[in-house]
Amino acid sequence: MLKAYANAESYATINSDLRALLRAEVHIYEKEFDHAKKILSAVKSCIDELVTEALPQLWTRLGFSLIGAEQSGQAVKSLSVLAR
Repeated sequence: MLKAYANAESYATINSDLRALLRAEVHIYEKEFDHAKKILSAVKSCIDELVTEALPQLWTRLGFSLIGAEQSGQAVKSLSVLAR
């Protein structure tokens, strides 16, 4: 996974919000849900269309990953972000 983190970090010079989303995606894959949630909470929708589209998708992925990890209470909290 070090390569995945390195790839995410390389996006910092191009788009820092996209870098954050890529890091969150790696954390979700690694089942590091608290790290992913912290990162996703810090990213706000912006004028970048890619970030605006990817953000709710990653919240959804986090929610379903939490369900798969039998953390349904946390999943409900993560998925409720989409209702805002």
